[in-house]
Amino acid sequence: MISIIIPVFNRVDLVKDTLGSITQQSYQNWECVIVDDGSTDGSQNAIQNFIATDKRFQFIQRPQEVQKGAPSCRNMGLSHATGDYIQFFDSDDIMIPSMLEDKLALLESGDYDYVISKTHGFQHPNVSDIIVSYDKYYRFDSFGITNYNYVSQHINWLTPDFLGKSFLFENLRFNENLKSGQEFNLFSKLTLKTCKAVVLDKITTLRRMHDSSIRSKLNKDSKKLVKQKSELFKETYVELSESEVNQESLDSIILQMAENYLVNSHVTNEFSFMIAKLISIKGFLFAIQYCAYLFIFIKLNKGFSLKKNLLNGLVRDEL
Repeated sequence: MISIIIPVFNRVDLVKDTLGSITQQSYQNWECVIVDDGSTDGSQNAIQNFIATDKRFQFIQRPQEVQKGAPSCRNMGLSHATGDYIQFFDSDDIMIPSMLEDKLALLESGDYDYVISKTHGFQHPNVSDIIVSYDKYYRFDSFGITNYNYVSQHINWLTPDFLGKSFLFENLRFNENLKSGQEFNLFSKLTLKTCKAVVLDKITTLRRMHDSSIRSKLNKDSKKLVKQKSELFKETYVELSESEVNQESLDSIILQMAENYLVNSHVTNEFSFMIAKLISIKGFLFAIQYCAYLFIFIKLNKGFSLKKNLLNGLVRDEL
């Protein structure tokens, strides 16, 4: 059985389409654990009315004492899941009818721990209006699934692209301190645990692009985006460093952190952590030039060639 885990917050107008796409799956041996994150728009009633006659759905409300957020809700879902396989999904996206069947068939065709499929983004409300293909994520023809390739973002995938065996989560959880990018943190830890994976070269999820999505809201606030990315990189670095991880993976996180500040021309409380690591990776002179651009040249509206050289110096190697 496949356990589908869905966090929900204020999706009264969208969640029924998501749940409907699950009931229409060609593979029917599933359970769906829905965890509400304190919705105030009627989502709870809408969900309970939809699932009333289908016992494969479980509806859970996050207790007040549990930290708010999708990571906490997904972790609660993992604790309640009873299936042999785990499928994460979002409350505003759509499964194609053969998604579970196709992914499970490929996963069971060899000695694999998880399968990665693909997603397209559509412009809400027209599901046929595909506007994002995420081709830059799915570079599996050039890069294999390894911890370094994932952490360095030579390859990437979205949360619903993953279907994996439930034993992987016996000692693996989402980081509940993170406000965004939790999947990067989780899959960075997962690929350190196992890379016995296979890629399904097929679109299995249709991602709804709309103004109320978390990513859309975050993209409109550059300073908040920089802060949350910085927190993500630091938390992931610290967690990975507690395990047997290649130094190249850790270095790639610092390089991405440095690039984040440089591209967005804004620093956060995690800057001192980053710059200390950057010195050991790129040397003292590079770090001095980096700081000079961020704190001096940018205010004078100068140093654009220096910025270009610095960005080139932050490119992650291909191993």
